[in-house]
Amino acid sequence: MIEVAETSLTHDRQTKLPLHARLRIPEVWIVDISGRHLDVYRDPDDDRYTQQFRVFDLARVEIATLPGVVLDLRTLF
Repeated sequence: MIEVAETSLTHDRQTKLPLHARLRIPEVWIVDISGRHLDVYRDPDDDRYTQQFRVFDLARVEIATLPGVVLDLRTLF
């Protein structure tokens, strides 16, 4: 699941993210347009994700559920 947030960042993190976790979506990306980074959430457990990290180097972003697939997200900004 990919959420692109410019004005909806708070809503995406506080409302949508727990819903995605409850639905067992294995990986969620929130692209923070104004912050110019990607927040990655993995391994849902109840209404939260157990793994969270921030990516600033968007030249090579890997998708956990698609091994070997690498994306260049620099054009998003």
